[in-house]
Amino acid sequence: MDKYKNKKIAILGYGFEGKSLVDFLLKLLPSELVVFDEKNKELDEIHQDEDVVIKHGLLDDIDFSSFDFVFRSPGIKIEKINCPQDKITSLSNLFFEYKKGKSVIVTGTKGKSTTVLLIEQILKQNNKKVFVGGNIKLDPLDFVGQLDDESYTVLEMSSFQLQDFTGIADYAVVLPLFPDHLDYHDDARDYYKSKSKAFTNSDQTVVVSSEENKTILDLEKLANKEIIFSLNKSDTSCYKERDSIVCSGKLISEGVENFCKFHKIPTIDFVAAASFAYAEDLVIDIDQLKESFHKLPFRIELVKQKSNVKFFNDSASTNPVSTIAAIDQMHGSTALLLGGSSKGLSFEDLTDEIVKGNTISAVYLFGESRAQIEESLRRKGYRGMLRSYKTLSEVIGNLDLTEVGNVLFSPAFASFDQYENYTERANEFNTLVKNL
Repeated sequence: MDKYKNKKIAILGYGFEGKSLVDFLLKLLPSELVVFDEKNKELDEIHQDEDVVIKHGLLDDIDFSSFDFVFRSPGIKIEKINCPQDKITSLSNLFFEYKKGKSVIVTGTKGKSTTVLLIEQILKQNNKKVFVGGNIKLDPLDFVGQLDDESYTVLEMSSFQLQDFTGIADYAVVLPLFPDHLDYHDDARDYYKSKSKAFTNSDQTVVVSSEENKTILDLEKLANKEIIFSLNKSDTSCYKERDSIVCSGKLISEGVENFCKFHKIPTIDFVAAASFAYAEDLVIDIDQLKESFHKLPFRIELVKQKSNVKFFNDSASTNPVSTIAAIDQMHGSTALLLGGSSKGLSFEDLTDEIVKGNTISAVYLFGESRAQIEESLRRKGYRGMLRSYKTLSEVIGNLDLTEVGNVLFSPAFASFDQYENYTERANEFNTLVKNL
């Protein structure tokens, strides 16, 4: 494809996606390839190539109008880029220009990674050639050359990646939606609008959670093929019935509750994956799936058991909805560790869950948001143990384990007040716990 040959190309951000973009775009022979990054560190040594120029500086101060194409990293807002918007694109768009075979986008507020991995294992059970990428595992450009007409690509895509997405996937699987990333998006409506970019074409099949999400996403305006899934039978194509999943009257799989309890995953994630399997007429062997399926780390991950106390690392929960779901997976008296930096989200439902439920017997707060959470819990009359510390290290050093069966580290907030990302936060928790 000569679209990028002899063109002047800018790449904004030299993180996970930026490095893959450099490697891939160099093969397309641009006349100039310039990487811009705001980080205050020397990046020139990371990529040694005389055809690549790396520049530092605030993006707000740079005019990109002279470039033919401007590739942005997901965390960089389009409005921040000083050039005509029709020049701005992304790695995801580039991938869809070159990809072969069938493609599946999985998005939603929580459960994306789990659903992607479930779909991957179901496809493998059916002897399909499958690749997984996006926010998990590989960057899709790293395997685009291995795709053929019979292969499947399953991508986890965030609202950041979908904001300017123009590709067309065969399937869009949309998990339940709740307001999120309001520190990035203008409001919840803007967040939902980004999610709706996952489906833009009437040839796609949209596997969407509940009639409510269908309305939120204005799905009725598109002539898409729809499969609506839910935990309830009312007006849905696929739903959970006792310990089974049924799609359009057809039994898709049994043993669902046992599987989800064993892996500590929300049932709705399994229903979403089974709905896709139904659309593709795939068989699910749930016993085999129980053995082959493995979650990504830091999603209600059992780190250690000390005497009769289990320590769970759920650092990937960066919003209140995810933490509520994690609490639901706990059995017995639980100490909850939460806090971090705000994303502009309401945590009132979370504090209601803590106060009204019988699971959380102690709450340990840390980080930037700890004062607001403490105020909410006290205002609502929380009667359990409530302690507040500046750092996670202080929390672990002051844990009282005498009357709890679980310690659940499910922060409900972003990590950027004290950490580079939730993975760094998770690794510190694991280290602290293992040194107890």
